[in-house]
Amino acid sequence: MNTYIIDKSIKAAVIEKHFSQLSWLIKAIGRDETKNKALAYIHIADGIYYTCDGHRLHCFLPDYDELPTSFNLPDGEYNLVTANRKQIILQSVDEPATYPNLNVILNYRRCNGVPAYFFRSTTSHDLSLLNHHIISNTGQCYDLDYIRDAAFDGTITFDRMGLGELDGLVFGCKNQFAVVMPINLYA
Repeated sequence: MNTYIIDKSIKAAVIEKHFSQLSWLIKAIGRDETKNKALAYIHIADGIYYTCDGHRLHCFLPDYDELPTSFNLPDGEYNLVTANRKQIILQSVDEPATYPNLNVILNYRRCNGVPAYFFRSTTSHDLSLLNHHIISNTGQCYDLDYIRDAAFDGTITFDRMGLGELDGLVFGCKNQFAVVMPINLYA
């Protein structure tokens, strides 16, 4: 079991960006012990970092060309030991659980009809207006806290994925994105 410490005290823009991306990523770590244990881990596959709590997915690709090699974690699962404003401590998982198949989400079919939104701030009022617009156009409701978390740079840009009855919203850009699934009102 290896321990990795990502320390923000190293004053470099690339380290601060990586720390910020990791801080954003851990918001979507699963906390429900009754669900798939793998959802409680950070999953790294092909150098891409994932977390998924069953309702949302956060994902990013670090800038490996710029990061010090000590920050490059090998593929696998990692348990979050602690996270604060100065450092994030991860521990590799020796016997990982089976991580969900993310290809269904990552190979989504783009749906047109819901425009992208850009908010200078993500106030509750802005998010309520966005959610109202989404409900009006899709008939589905989304968790506003998850949408707020998906806006990693303070801007909400989204697309709708067409998966059938439950269409997720995709937020972000090429190397950092989030997917938020609608609230299932009948569960």
